[in-house]
Amino acid sequence: MDGLELLAQTDCREHYHEVTCHGGGYAYNDNAYSTAASYVNAFYSPSGYPNVRFNFHGKAGDISAGGTFVSNNSNIIKDYTKNNSAAAGIAAQVKAGSSSVKVDLSVMAAIEQEYKVTAWLLENDVYNPNQSGATNSTYHIYHDHCLRNIGGAYSANDIYGDSLGVIKVGKSKDYSFDIPITSSSWNVDNMEVLIIVSAPLTATKYEVVNTALCPING
Repeated sequence: MDGLELLAQTDCREHYHEVTCHGGGYAYNDNAYSTAASYVNAFYSPSGYPNVRFNFHGKAGDISAGGTFVSNNSNIIKDYTKNNSAAAGIAAQVKAGSSSVKVDLSVMAAIEQEYKVTAWLLENDVYNPNQSGATNSTYHIYHDHCLRNIGGAYSANDIYGDSLGVIKVGKSKDYSFDIPITSSSWNVDNMEVLIIVSAPLTATKYEVVNTALCPING
C-alpha cells in the first residue's frame, strides 16, 4: 500500500487506473471481499499475496518497498503506454438506482477489429481494520477502488466482458450495463465504474486497449 501511494504521486498516475481485488484466500473476512473479486483473483491466479498485475495478460508488477516499487512499476507502465495512443475511445455515463448502477457507454474505434467491453463497479473508502502490518491510520485500513461487481458475463477464465463485434474506424458502438448492488453494506455514494475495452490478443485471449473511470452519477 505504501508503494501504491508513492506511485500515485508520480507522473505515471495519469496512465493507469487502480483496482484493488480483495478476493483471494485471505479475503473471506475482508470488508472489501466480493464474489466478483474472487473470480478476478481466480483469473489471475497469483502465486502469492500481495500481487500486482497489469492489464489482462500483462506483466506481474513489483511488490518491493518504497522507491524500488515505484521505479520498477513505473517502467512497466511506461512500456505499455510508450506509443501514447489507444485503439478505441470511450464515452460513458453512470447513474445509481436503488438496486443497481446503470452504465451507458459508447466505444469509438481507431482500428477496425472486434472489441469487448466490461464495466467494473468499484467502491472507495472501505473500512478494513485487520490488515497485516498496518501502521498508517488512513490508507492502510481504508481501501479505495475495491471491486464490488462486474457488468456483463464473466467467469474465472474470461473477464473480458461482452462482445461489441467488429467496429470500423471512426465508427461507434453503444452499449449498456445494469450492475446489481447486492449488499446493503456497500456505500453507493462512494462508488465509481471502470470501463475496460479490450481487443483480440490471440484467438482466445483479449487484451486491454483502453480504460475510462466514471464517477457515480457522472
